[in-house]
Amino acid sequence: MNTTTIANPMNPTIASNPINTTTASNPVNTAATTTPVNTATATNTTNSINNHQNSSSNTTDHDHSMPSTSPHRLLADPSYTGIITLGAYHRYYTDRLHRIRNSKFDGFSTELFNLKCMNPWTIRDFYKMLNPIIPRGISICTVPPSKSSTTTSGIREVAKLLCADPYYGRKDRICFLIRKTSIPNHSDFAPRNKSTHLLSIIPAPGVSIKGERIILLDDITTTGFSLKACRDILLLAGAASVSMLALAQTIYDTAPEPEALTVNVNNPLTVEDIYA
Repeated sequence: MNTTTIANPMNPTIASNPINTTTASNPVNTAATTTPVNTATATNTTNSINNHQNSSSNTTDHDHSMPSTSPHRLLADPSYTGIITLGAYHRYYTDRLHRIRNSKFDGFSTELFNLKCMNPWTIRDFYKMLNPIIPRGISICTVPPSKSSTTTSGIREVAKLLCADPYYGRKDRICFLIRKTSIPNHSDFAPRNKSTHLLSIIPAPGVSIKGERIILLDDITTTGFSLKACRDILLLAGAASVSMLALAQTIYDTAPEPEALTVNVNNPLTVEDIYA
């Protein structure tokens, strides 16, 4: 899959002052889900994101000449056709069947998990990460959830914040792509290819995007099939250009030695299995 991982995309002024002190003392709300990770404050949430961005330096694009490693420039360049990612997502388990925890499941991966759980502080912090690098005056669309009955997601809440400020003039096309039929989650180990998405996603009826420049957002990309299928649908619907941006690329880590971690095969399935 053709992706570019951006090093240090954060605005320096935001990174040095990541969150308002009036909210930093508020604990993360975990009432909506049973989270397998430690509860964190809003400050820790942002620090995990910032620390990951400061340590990330991978570039995995080999098929396109890059005009710059600046994500803002890549997103503003309609000729760039690769998937831009801002970091790496390490799965919670290296061996889900035997409950072998992944020692590389880091702070950034935790915050991506929290985003999927619709944590309000995490949504706000990812907005603060993306806002400086998303160009003004552009349309924003998101990859729809895999279940047709689900109309909202963490990445869609981030997109709403990106479109909310009239100063930036971004157009809300967040729900333009509709999942008409549900497809299996990645954790179900069912086959999912580009055709799976092309056959299950339709554009919103009665909405024109003709001539619009669009940024297509997703939280985590694994194969790139969903982003590329959505891009093709948007172009067929009349978009002038589509830039693909995912917060993270899934990394498949090698399982550690069995004695390195405690394994309990009798544990029931928990919420982290959804995103394993």
